[in-house]
Amino acid sequence: VLGFDAISAQVRLVDKQFGYQEDLDLLYIFGENINFFNSVVRKGCVEVAHLCGMMASELGEDPAIARRSGLMHDIGKLYLLRVFDAMVAETPAEELPPFELVQEVLDQAHCEVGYRLLLSWNLPDVYLGIVREHHAETVTEGNLPLQIVRLANQACNRAGIGLRPDASIVLAATPEAHVLRASDVALA
Repeated sequence: VLGFDAISAQVRLVDKQFGYQEDLDLLYIFGENINFFNSVVRKGCVEVAHLCGMMASELGEDPAIARRSGLMHDIGKLYLLRVFDAMVAETPAEELPPFELVQEVLDQAHCEVGYRLLLSWNLPDVYLGIVREHHAETVTEGNLPLQIVRLANQACNRAGIGLRPDASIVLAATPEAHVLRASDVALA
């Protein structure tokens, strides 16, 4: 069983190993300092973790696993932001990719990158699956912790927390809400 101290140590390791520093060159690639994107992703992970713990408690699932899963679900984005940070430090400004390409890479690759990172740390399969599948197109009914993370992530996006805010999301209409049997009242 992976305890809170072990998870905290891993998060601190990632923070130390892939820590961010201010760099004015980053204004070109992101339009704002990369620390803004880093803080948005981190805040989203913390909020998703909080919601996951609450939902898991309500559903009779393990809130500790749900919180840890929510905390780690976007670890691939943090890693990729660090890669882009290093790229900016080594690349002339005129050769940097456009922001849209960076966003596309973050969107498309962060699940697999996060999965591989957690795999290299030998973390339990429950976390590996959630990190890898939290944006999968199909909903797997048997994996309730995954559905909790997916729904919490959408709730944060609906509330404007994250890199892709979307106030039009109707949480009760999501496949995840259906699988979790979450009502409009419970989701409010």
